[in-house]
Amino acid sequence: MRTNEINWKHAQRRGRGILETVMKITLDATALLSRPFGIGQYALNLIHALARQEAPHHYELLYHCMRESGRNFHVPEDPRFRRRLLRLPFAAADLALGKGKIPGDALLGRPDLFHATRNLLPRFRHAKSVWTCYDVSFKVEPAWFDPETARGLDERVKSCLDRADHVIAISRHTGEDLTCLYGYPSDRVTPILLGPSEAAREVAELPGSIPRPYILFVSSLEPRKNVARLVRAFSRMNTPHYLVLAGARGWKYEDIFREIVSSPRRDRIVWLDYVAPPLLAALYRHADLFVYPSLYEGFGLPVLEAMMHGCPVVTSHVASLPEVGGDAVLYVDPQDEMDLAEKMRQVVTDQALREDLVRRGTERVAIFDWNATARATLDVYKAILNM
Repeated sequence: MRTNEINWKHAQRRGRGILETVMKITLDATALLSRPFGIGQYALNLIHALARQEAPHHYELLYHCMRESGRNFHVPEDPRFRRRLLRLPFAAADLALGKGKIPGDALLGRPDLFHATRNLLPRFRHAKSVWTCYDVSFKVEPAWFDPETARGLDERVKSCLDRADHVIAISRHTGEDLTCLYGYPSDRVTPILLGPSEAAREVAELPGSIPRPYILFVSSLEPRKNVARLVRAFSRMNTPHYLVLAGARGWKYEDIFREIVSSPRRDRIVWLDYVAPPLLAALYRHADLFVYPSLYEGFGLPVLEAMMHGCPVVTSHVASLPEVGGDAVLYVDPQDEMDLAEKMRQVVTDQALREDLVRRGTERVAIFDWNATARATLDVYKAILNM
């Protein structure tokens, strides 16, 4: 047997005098086939953190695609990991596995446990299943989405909750939303917080084309991110700062660009579209302030990344954001334009306040760690398999 091969039959390993059962875990890595942010970042960081653990389990990374050429399949250089391709058209797979009643056991390699990282969870006859829930913003406020999108997401969440043996929520608040809005039993939800993205640690040079000094916002442009109100609040300020918006168009973003065009400070507002992680890290490091006035979050990873790079943060005191920010950020009422403008002004004009927020943020971010996320995830796997 070559060193990169492994016996993938159900096995047991003796360690420290205890017979340890080895799990065969299939984890959906399909989100990594596109630009890795959001769900893709979660899957990527979790996979690499699991690879750092000494647990002997076998992992199949499921990639749902029709062709291999031109694809970048992320598989750790570790004999415990290998990939599995699901060569079905997305519509057929959704019909068969998502909306249909065809069991996923044989089609997905008969795992002991399947971890759904997307809103697609098949039924299983024998395997146990875990589903990760990131947020239920479409349920909290359907107007943030197109009606058809909101209905579709709601149906998928209901399906995943119906089929999952256990749910991982990426914050306590998200877990509470599942209980309050869907009636899902709280004892079947485990909140497991995330860590800062590994990709965010690589830092590029800041291009000279980025105007300074600047206030930074990072996220896709969509209604719940509250960018239109941020633009109006920035327009009330009289500091020399630019407002740099780093994020691709999401949906229902037209009001944001209308606000930019009509702003009296439009010449000091810069939209960068999607920014690759190394440049994003540089933007955090050189910003005088990171502002994140979101109306709802399932976690709030940009807040964590800003603190990691020594950038003071102003963010909303809503949903999961206090779980991330703790006492290391300055909170704002995201519905109050005046409050937002004043909090931004305070931070960019008060050096002592800025230094205090940076110090607190550095201490705060140290408690968030992907290795801890991986260990807690493995604990969930073991619990539902009664190991």
